[in-house]
Amino acid sequence: MSVSNSGKVLSIAKAPGVLKLFGEHAVVYGRKCVAFALDRYATAKIFKYKDSLISVLLKDKDQRFEIDKNLALAVQSLYDSNPESISFTFSDLSRQYNKFLMTGKHEIALDKDMFNEICAYGIIISQFMKRAENIFGISAEISSNIPERKGLASSASCFVAFAAALASICSKTLSDKEIIEIARHGEIIAHKNRNAGRIDTAASYFGGLVSYKAGRIAKYDISSLDILKYADLIVIDTGPKKSTAETVKHVRALYKNNKRSVENIFDNIESCARIGLRSLLHNNLDKFGAEMYRNQGMLARLGISTKNLDLAVDTCKANNAYGAKLSGGGGGGIAISFVSKKDSRNLVKAIEQKGFKSFKSSISKNGAREFIRRNHKTYS
Repeated sequence: MSVSNSGKVLSIAKAPGVLKLFGEHAVVYGRKCVAFALDRYATAKIFKYKDSLISVLLKDKDQRFEIDKNLALAVQSLYDSNPESISFTFSDLSRQYNKFLMTGKHEIALDKDMFNEICAYGIIISQFMKRAENIFGISAEISSNIPERKGLASSASCFVAFAAALASICSKTLSDKEIIEIARHGEIIAHKNRNAGRIDTAASYFGGLVSYKAGRIAKYDISSLDILKYADLIVIDTGPKKSTAETVKHVRALYKNNKRSVENIFDNIESCARIGLRSLLHNNLDKFGAEMYRNQGMLARLGISTKNLDLAVDTCKANNAYGAKLSGGGGGGIAISFVSKKDSRNLVKAIEQKGFKSFKSSISKNGAREFIRRNHKTYS
């Protein structure tokens, strides 16, 4: 059983989960994606630890592992060896780590069961090393109340919280863009996709309403949105989901086999994103909701919706919801719906009658950038 860290906290960062409003999968192919930050959070706490090591405690999984400089460099070396994909194995990491150990540095016993976690957090650590930051000699305790493997960007939120907490103890100030990109490297390894995490890490870091397209991030003022005043956000759990890596692979194969047809679907998804975002910002909730339903139809055509997701969306539509759609990678997991407060109770009841669990949530106006507490300006 792992034991929580104790002692003086050097820094704390919180990062919200993320709901995709529009643009899943199409974003990978250069189209606009729009997302909200969710008021559920991952938290990273940084403590002092043994020299030359970083200890990572994933509190909810009861997993702890250590990373030294050589292990971080080994992960980075494998990560850089194939710029097109992420395909290295535990055996590859062990061999690469042993090569670096020839310098006589500290050796760590690698745990195969935590291979993915070691690589994801290791690549984030190596990004700080690239910036000549000595962040070793600390431990990180990471916890989250964001449900995993449901489409709420739980992994991205943990990586953003970790990167933000580490950035806050660096000797020099890192830009927002740098912190987001550092966190995204963890997402790339977690989902085995070089395009992963672009919207999730941005939305979790900035909070509120964010869009992403081809490297450009935009954050919008949501203080005057009617949807925050007159509608409830209902998150519906439709059951287990396929991994995002699996659904991305499915869409990639579909694209390869029928590029023209899939490009047309992507164009329609981007249209949903543009019109839906504009309608939301102009407080036209009916049109905003209609674009959510249209986006869901396009995702169904890509084959990433499921019978349960379709049923949940249809139930929302039949109970006067403004709009509803799957959110995230698809293949199961969550659907989201915005419904007027007067119709909210009836919708939740109807959802439960279909055998689904749901919870009412709200939008987090702030992201990790605002949820950082520094107990020391620098750490050495």
